[in-house]
Amino acid sequence: MLVGVRGGFPLASVEASGDKSGLYVEVLEAIAAHADTSFDVQLLPFPRLRQYLKEGRLTAVLAVPNNAMLADSVAVGDVMEFDVVAVGRRGTRVRTLEELRGKKICLTRGSSLVPELYADKRFLLKEVSNHDSCPKMLDAGRVDFIISLPIGLAHLLPRMGKTPADFGEPYLIKRVPVQLLVSRWHANQTTVQTLRMALERAKGAGSIASIQSRYEKAAQ
Repeated sequence: MLVGVRGGFPLASVEASGDKSGLYVEVLEAIAAHADTSFDVQLLPFPRLRQYLKEGRLTAVLAVPNNAMLADSVAVGDVMEFDVVAVGRRGTRVRTLEELRGKKICLTRGSSLVPELYADKRFLLKEVSNHDSCPKMLDAGRVDFIISLPIGLAHLLPRMGKTPADFGEPYLIKRVPVQLLVSRWHANQTTVQTLRMALERAKGAGSIASIQSRYEKAAQ
């Protein structure tokens, strides 16, 4: 079963050995174990996840979906949740999303994290294919704020030689669900039901919560 995820450390990456690792990879392995099957995990930029899901080139995706993804798929269920934050330059502090109007904001192209940003032209969006570029652009002063998952940011900053103190205070915008979605091309009753049962069993066993907790602790 071909399953797509957004590539990027710590969610999913390819090791020097060629093996795939990361939070999403381990979560999918836990679900697959309860489905008595295996997943061929494909790492893709976010825009391609939607395209390949729509075309049926992927059986499923694990992602924070946008509305277009939801329209092209059948939802198996919520797998976990992530916080979404806005982070600015050192010394910045915001308390509402409206305070970001007129500011240059970096986020992943087609991002589903904060769809409200696309509905208001006063938010000056700078979209990138690789979200790892956003903290670097913020550090270089090319943007004013970034939209990010704290778990990803916490793992990336040490690789940049930075700490949270080098940036502004994070503003918690919302929590979003990560969902397992099956392409409508592959959404027969057997596949969807098998995955739903496997997901519920993996969650019931505490496997997914344990994996997420381990990655969150490693980022502290």
